[in-house]
Amino acid sequence: MKKQISNNFSYAEDALQLRTQLHAGAERVPLLRDYRQQQERLLKQAYLAHEPLHLLLEGRSSLVDMLLSVLWEHINHDAIDCCFIAAGGYGRRELLPYSDIDLFILLPEPKPNTANIERLIAELWDIGLKVSHNVCTIQECQALAKEDLALITSLLECRFLLGNSALFATLQAAIAPTQMWNSQEFLLAKQEEQARRYLKYGGSSYNLEPNVKEGPGGLRDIQTILWIGKRHFSHQGDKQSVAMTLLTPQEVNTLQQGQLFLWNVRCALHYLARHKEERLLFDHQVKLAKQFGYEDKENELAIEQFMKTYYRTVKSLNELNDMLVQLLQETILYSAHTETLVVLNERFQVRNNYIEVTHPEVFSYTPSALLELFSIMADHPDIKGVRANTIRLIHQHHHLINDAFRKNPDNHRWLLALLSSKSNVAKQLKRMDRYGLLGRLIPDFASIIGQMQYDLFHVYTVDQHLLAVVEQVYQLTADAEKFPLAAKIIQNLPNLSLLYLAALFHDMGKGKGGDHSQLGEHIVQQFCDDNSFSEEETALLTWLVAHHLLMSNTAQQQDIYDPEVVTRFAQEVGTEQRLNYLYLLTVADICGTNPTLWNSWKDTLLKNLYHATEQLLKTQEHTASNIADIKYRALQQLNLSSMAQENVLTLWEQWGQFYFRRTRLDSIVRHTQAILNNENRLKPLVLIANEGALGATELFIYMPEQDYHVAITTVVLDRLDMNIVEAHITTTKDGYKLDSYYIMTKSSKLLTDQHDIDVLKKILEQQLSKKLSRPTLTPRKLSQRQKHFNYPTKITFHLDAMRQRTNMTLITPDRPGLLARVCMALVDCKVVLQGAKIATLGERVEDVFFLTDNNQQPLTEEASQLLKQRIYYYLEQMSQSQSS
Repeated sequence: MKKQISNNFSYAEDALQLRTQLHAGAERVPLLRDYRQQQERLLKQAYLAHEPLHLLLEGRSSLVDMLLSVLWEHINHDAIDCCFIAAGGYGRRELLPYSDIDLFILLPEPKPNTANIERLIAELWDIGLKVSHNVCTIQECQALAKEDLALITSLLECRFLLGNSALFATLQAAIAPTQMWNSQEFLLAKQEEQARRYLKYGGSSYNLEPNVKEGPGGLRDIQTILWIGKRHFSHQGDKQSVAMTLLTPQEVNTLQQGQLFLWNVRCALHYLARHKEERLLFDHQVKLAKQFGYEDKENELAIEQFMKTYYRTVKSLNELNDMLVQLLQETILYSAHTETLVVLNERFQVRNNYIEVTHPEVFSYTPSALLELFSIMADHPDIKGVRANTIRLIHQHHHLINDAFRKNPDNHRWLLALLSSKSNVAKQLKRMDRYGLLGRLIPDFASIIGQMQYDLFHVYTVDQHLLAVVEQVYQLTADAEKFPLAAKIIQNLPNLSLLYLAALFHDMGKGKGGDHSQLGEHIVQQFCDDNSFSEEETALLTWLVAHHLLMSNTAQQQDIYDPEVVTRFAQEVGTEQRLNYLYLLTVADICGTNPTLWNSWKDTLLKNLYHATEQLLKTQEHTASNIADIKYRALQQLNLSSMAQENVLTLWEQWGQFYFRRTRLDSIVRHTQAILNNENRLKPLVLIANEGALGATELFIYMPEQDYHVAITTVVLDRLDMNIVEAHITTTKDGYKLDSYYIMTKSSKLLTDQHDIDVLKKILEQQLSKKLSRPTLTPRKLSQRQKHFNYPTKITFHLDAMRQRTNMTLITPDRPGLLARVCMALVDCKVVLQGAKIATLGERVEDVFFLTDNNQQPLTEEASQLLKQRIYYYLEQMSQSQSS
């Protein structure tokens, strides 16, 4: 038998040799299994040698055809009258390495004995073929197909293999559109099925780990177009005849090239995983990028280049699917309906609630109409969409958007009219992106289409993130319950279009090398110059893009209750107008980065920073009360006798100023009352309260100072799946610890379940009551996703001379037990922790720790380097234990 695959994948000669060996007494299963494995190795070699992939898929289908024929001929001694039919991908002759073999076996009436068929199926599995089979009569098949969309879809592409061909012809007649699932019913069912499938995969082609087969823009979208077309036009030929009926030559080329790329990716996935794998997991992405010939560049990783190609491919296929399904909808569903036609102007009209051009030359005669269309739709939200033929014309007239078009004042006006609309601007910008116009209008946007960010923090590509942020800006106007402050500010914003533009441009400098904020500033500056924006508008836009991270970084990495921090922030912002725009952009940016990122804690941080800065910009005075006033108001709320007040003031003298500056009045009252009522001050006092105004649960611990108490606390919280978002650690003059931890659940919620609160309190009291020693850290394995983001740890130190402390920033992959190990390093190096700001960004953390030595002084250079090395040591230990 041949040791290489012939060009036409004919297995006739091999089939003859296999039959001869079987007749000579060779055992069926070992013979055919060994032969199949040999041929699969040859197919893989051909794939790796870049043989035409469609021939390999057809070749594998032919291989299965032959093996089935040889095996059935040798088993069917009773000459059972039946018909074997290939369905699904096998029927289409698109069989990938580990794909299922969809097989229908039709029986006549009355049913014959099926023992030989059962033996056949068992031996097909034994030789290594994963068979999904259905054995039934034509009547049974017809009854099932009437109720089962998946079954009738599979039968659309069935292919006769062997046996009684008359049964196959009878089945074709029995499942024809005149008998079941006419083209209207089939289209509606497929649209509903596609909507459910999109929902299952997040409604986006840009998932971090997309499904190549089922995700939006994947192979299933191509098949859906062809299935609907085939059902309507009743083609029984190959898919090319259906495609030619529906598509223009350019669209056929897009479909064929996209399908070939996805076939390649899917085939490579099967070989990598050694099973039927349809998901582009992170591990696979890295390996496929290398296999497909991508190499890391200075500003773009190989994996990012590979995924950009993938995302752009599925985007084009998703767009094609949208347009063609709509075309079929117009052809199949609306052709017999009474039309309603509303003429809008000489260029556009609305037919059955969908906008279209009044004649095919509209865009040729009036290129500005390419933008006018979307401005009209923004002003008429009742228009459901764009008719398919007009979408085609938009694609065919992309070339009209050139430098002259971009600098045309008429087009500036149409763009600003769109951005000034009271309806959902993001909806129209997304349409412009889907139809390929947004990248033509803003070339820098085109360069970031499909630009992935290789982390777990950004769940969208850069282009989709920008559009998501624009969408979030609109949501700020529409959802006052979720965003009360933002909704109030945005109502009084003088120019909402500038906020939309800031949202659209703020990350456009990514992937170009250098600081993306500064690069984005230059990009938006050029855009403003080209579009004749005023000097004031240009200054605001460029400032927003250059400083779009300022408020987020300040709120999440600095002590915003420190007047000096607020003063520096206010100085950088400069005006109330900038503050308003920046706050709105920051909220929209966080919400548009990751749907799980926004929570009550971030909401509170940003609002508090906003109000403090607003007050300072208005009056040049801080809203923060002085410490004497805070103590006075706390005493009033405590409502104590004169003697008791003296005791409280004496107690407070031990606590220092930082505690009062960083702690809310109601918390001070609660802490003080609990300490006064605590009969045994040698035992730890643990209080847990939900601070709605802070957006987190406050965990307060008062106990005698001991090493490792912070490490033990973090271990307990980690094991109970609690996240620390901020911590204030105060050492009193009389040797006690006043520790406030602000915590949330893993789902970023407050801890409200009383049972969980009681469990946490009990465990902490037990653990902290013992003589404290270095905590035992049980190794916990990283998740499969986390394993792929093992980049180097970065530790930096910054002297805060005014506060007489050192601020340490730690950027490292997130992993269980991280904080406990950092705290152990602090104890080892005799470094005092005053507080921390904890920020988890997907797979990494960016934590800030406020540190002093035992004399309440900043760390020396030598002490900083010693601490850094100790943290590296603990993190290396952790990495080794979690990877083993």
